[in-house]
Amino acid sequence: MAIVIKRPEPARRKHHTGAKPKSVDALVINEHTRLRVGHLLTLLGVKHSMEIYRRLKAGKLPPPDGKMKNHPYWLIDTIRPYLPDSGKQIQNPPHVGGGQGGNHE
Repeated sequence: MAIVIKRPEPARRKHHTGAKPKSVDALVINEHTRLRVGHLLTLLGVKHSMEIYRRLKAGKLPPPDGKMKNHPYWLIDTIRPYLPDSGKQIQNPPHVGGGQGGNHE
C-alpha cells in the first residue's frame, strides 16, 4: 500500500513591480529638487522602471546624484538635458522674498 503525503503548496511571492509613475504637478522646482525614479518615469514618458535602469546602464542617463533610503535620486539640473523637449521647459520659479534680508533697491 502506497503512502501519499500531501504538502501544502508553497506561498507564492508577490512580484515586485518596481517604481510607479509619480506626478510632477506638485513639485516645487528649484536647484535642490530631487527626482526619484517615479518622477523620471513621468517626465520621460516611460512605463516601466526597468527602462530607467537600462538607460542608466547604457549611459543614456547620468548616474544618480545620491540615494535616499537606498533609492536613487537626481537633481533637476542633472536630468534636465536628458528630458524630451517638452520636459526641458520645466522652469525654476523666480525667487520670492524671504532670503537673508538686506538692502534691495
